[in-house]
Amino acid sequence: MIETPLTPPAAPPEPEPVGSTLRLLGATPHRAWFLLGLTSALASMLWWSAFWGAALYAPTALVMPPVAPAHVHGLLMSHGLMGFFIFGFLTTVFPRWQDRPPVPRGAWLPAVLVSAAGYALVLVGALTSRTVLLAGAVGLAVGHLLASAPLLRVYLQAGASRVLHARVALLALGVGALDLLAFAWGVATQDAGLLSAAVDVAVRGYLLLLFATVGHRMIPFFSRRLLPDYTQRRPAWPLAGVALGAAAQLALGWAGMRAWAWVPALLAAGSALWLSVLWKPWRCRSPRLLGSLHLGFAWLPLAMGLYAAQSAWEAWGGQLLMARGPLHALTIGFYGTLLVAMVSRVSLGHSGRALRMGGLTWALLLGVQLVAVVRLAGELPLAGLASHANLGAAGLWLVVMGIWAAIYGPMLWRPRVDGRPG
Repeated sequence: MIETPLTPPAAPPEPEPVGSTLRLLGATPHRAWFLLGLTSALASMLWWSAFWGAALYAPTALVMPPVAPAHVHGLLMSHGLMGFFIFGFLTTVFPRWQDRPPVPRGAWLPAVLVSAAGYALVLVGALTSRTVLLAGAVGLAVGHLLASAPLLRVYLQAGASRVLHARVALLALGVGALDLLAFAWGVATQDAGLLSAAVDVAVRGYLLLLFATVGHRMIPFFSRRLLPDYTQRRPAWPLAGVALGAAAQLALGWAGMRAWAWVPALLAAGSALWLSVLWKPWRCRSPRLLGSLHLGFAWLPLAMGLYAAQSAWEAWGGQLLMARGPLHALTIGFYGTLLVAMVSRVSLGHSGRALRMGGLTWALLLGVQLVAVVRLAGELPLAGLASHANLGAAGLWLVVMGIWAAIYGPMLWRPRVDGRPG
């Protein structure tokens, strides 16, 4: 009998040296920006969960921020979490959309570092002082401007290759920059009305315009690539209808004419619904990466429809219903679902992995839907429900985002599995 020598078990992989990890994070913009986004997704909601946990169960331990808690929460989620992922995505795709070379590291890395410092100061300021909070808001504004500048340069150099979606994205980034400056001024002057308006513009101006534009470009593009006999259709007028409807809705609210805000909200909802149906989501349920994009976009007409119904009910003499319901249908449902779907796709593709959404990621995406439903349920007229729904939704978000970060975070600081650079 011939004995076969035993093969010793393979040694566990050596951890990447710190220097190598930092070089990888600086290799492409999506790595650094997405890691900052993942960190924000957890840190922002940890603070919000701690706030509501203390408010409900340990009032003596409650630390009130120097401005209204909802304003800090709005800043952290819109210009922190969402903004960081947006810049990671746009800095990656902007040159591709317009046939330009990639944005060099020296043009985007300072923006990442300044934005990270600004975000950290906002978190510290929420627990300490208005001065620190103001410094953080200014830091986020400077980081936003630094991140937008190379994208504007790409657009100006593109010449005949310039595209509609790049123009609209730059417009949205301009709105976002002005919004951050307004927020900083509101902190400096302790103007609660300005802070509230800044959060509104961030959600229904800056973010809505960007997410609608990215969806308008990428959803039919991916659908055509993955499905046979699929016609890519991207009419511009529904995108304009969404943008103009949301802007007019905001303007009417500021002018004290909320009772008429249902008209532009209905325009935005109808335009978004037209696009969703035009893209035939019933054909796009599989593969999951594609179905998740259509699922996310379906929240946009629903959210704007809720805004319209809420305003119409008030116009007919009813009391305000589902006060922040439409807001969270938009932020958690539309933005949250599209973010998880798009970032998962980019992370898989740019790490050399197959573009396939596994069962666990799909379950996490459904978890985002559950977070949205729980938060919306908190707007039902039941005593004491709102605070507990706030805390419950925040806790669910932390579970979902924590597992998602554990899956996709390592892809950002490890080499590509196919050995290619980037």
